[in-house]
Amino acid sequence: TLDQQQQLWPAANNGGSAGSGSPRYSTLKQQLKAAGSTFSPRPSASGQARMALGIPNQKRPLSRQVGVLFWRGLLDMLRNPLLTAFHALGGLALGLLVGIIFYSVKNDTSGAQNRVGALFFALCLLAFTSVTSVDLVQAEAGTAGREMQRRYYCPAAYAATKLVLDGLLLRALPALLFALPFYFLMGLNPAALQFFTFLLVLIGFSAAVGALALGFASGLDSPGKTLLAMNLVLLLGVLFGGFLANKGSIPAWLRWVSWLSVFRYSWEALAINELSGVDLFLSAPGVALSLPVRGEVFLQIIGVHTDLFVADIAVLAAIYAACCVFVVVVVSWRNRQRRE
Repeated sequence: TLDQQQQLWPAANNGGSAGSGSPRYSTLKQQLKAAGSTFSPRPSASGQARMALGIPNQKRPLSRQVGVLFWRGLLDMLRNPLLTAFHALGGLALGLLVGIIFYSVKNDTSGAQNRVGALFFALCLLAFTSVTSVDLVQAEAGTAGREMQRRYYCPAAYAATKLVLDGLLLRALPALLFALPFYFLMGLNPAALQFFTFLLVLIGFSAAVGALALGFASGLDSPGKTLLAMNLVLLLGVLFGGFLANKGSIPAWLRWVSWLSVFRYSWEALAINELSGVDLFLSAPGVALSLPVRGEVFLQIIGVHTDLFVADIAVLAAIYAACCVFVVVVVSWRNRQRRE
């Protein structure tokens, strides 16, 4: 057929002036079709193999991959809204409950204790609800693995989509709904700057722990292993967070662990944000007098340095960025393992 096509092409070129409606042009066109000629180049052997496997030959832009995956993931969540609704309603209900328990704290000894205790409990609550990322990832691990092997999208696009959806719907939204009743029922600092700083730290902490949970869920092959690993990491973070154990009382050879605890930086930032500039009146049982103490002094007594506020927020942001990189690396590693 190739020799026949080579003989027909010169004739077609010479007869092109006759116009597409001439009998000779129509005859040549029919002969070319009969010979099986195509006007587009045939794909290579590797291209044919990729097409047979359903793998696209052209790499799609990362922005398009993320956009398509985000839209698909959002539709999946809308079709199955129970997880998102449970997080949102649970955050709102717990915010009301904890706000009622610590209702209208005063500036006395119990009020100072309730402030720092309630803030630490809020972090623990948001941290231990982050393990729901396990279901989000492992339920679709097989399908996502096959699609990444066929190069419908890259691991970075898949990881970025999960981080955005998890961060917005399962971390930021519940944290916001928890914070609104919790903050105002407790009677915390009413200034707008302190309130929005509280929201920023709370949402940042929740997103960081959620990203860490996504990383463990992507790297481990069973929910049991993932839950065990996450619980151990979170419990160590709680223990070295600075509230249960004063950092100065921890043995020197273990003190370095506190530098890895996301609880430490978040709780310190929240406590400094709340108690800086507040006048406290501390008293002891059986003593009629109350001692006026500045909030900064009280924080130093419990081992919190007020000059580390900006550093705490910066480290929290760095931890979140590191957790996001951790998710991308783990998803890429798992994808390479599947190919092998």
